Amino acid sequence: MDAVTGESFDARATGGGQQLYRMHWRLHYLPSTVADWIVGLATMFMLVAIVTGIIVHKKIFKDFFTFRPGKGQRSWLDAHNVLSVLALPFHLMITYSGLIFMAFVYMPLVVSAHYGTGPEARQVAFQEIFSTPAVVSSGESAPLTSLEPMILKAEARWGAGVLRHVDIRYPGDSNARVILRASHAQGPLRSGEELIFDGVSGELLEVAPAVASISNAVWAVLLGLHEGLFAGPVLRWLYFLSGVLGTAMVATGLVLWTVKRASRRSAGLTVAIAG
Repeated sequence: MDAVTGESFDARATGGGQQLYRMHWRLHYLPSTVADWIVGLATMFMLVAIVTGIIVHKKIFKDFFTFRPGKGQRSWLDAHNVLSVLALPFHLMITYSGLIFMAFVYMPLVVSAHYGTGPEARQVAFQEIFSTPAVVSSGESAPLTSLEPMILKAEARWGAGVLRHVDIRYPGDSNARVILRASHAQGPLRSGEELIFDGVSGELLEVAPAVASISNAVWAVLLGLHEGLFAGPVLRWLYFLSGVLGTAMVATGLVLWTVKRASRRSAGLTVAIAG
């Protein structure tokens, strides 16, 4: 909706970028649960490959400053080492944070062990973990109050243009709640402060801090770094180039793997013919 007139705003179709964004973790044509597990297993293998690669390459930082062009397989290995080390912090961050992003899918027993099984227990867990207000419909109708006074209070507290999200729970109910969230675009911390209002009277009921606990802050920072929504143009290009370097790292590693096994196969055929 247009923020000034309140009329519906029809944006032009940009399905290409959105499609690529969703395909990198949803996988087209597959159920979401199946896609989550396929992507999760692939991500775990990638994390294991990165960590074991660091352990195996004991001279990885020394090799980073060594590149010998025109040396065949040795040059490919040098290029692989350089590409691996150059964006190594990004590769570790993006892989590990991707697993953290979907941790509740991959480790559901952690929630079940502490809160029990069933959708109600899971809802209680998420309310405590993410500090979301527990709101239950009363079944009694009541008109929703004007949002303008609440927004003015939020802007008086945060400043103009900081309000990011308006969440209305049970509109038209006597237990209606209006939750205003501040923007988190100032840094990698993904969460922002919340103001929780009574949806009928407009009274400010609670101020939820951006960081509820240390573990919640670590989770929010990792997710913020993974999404990179806080980044400016320079850092976004660095994200992109780091991803390209990761692709080149995999490509050079594949070349080395293929050449080595091709040479072994040729040696095996030579021995067989000679025999």
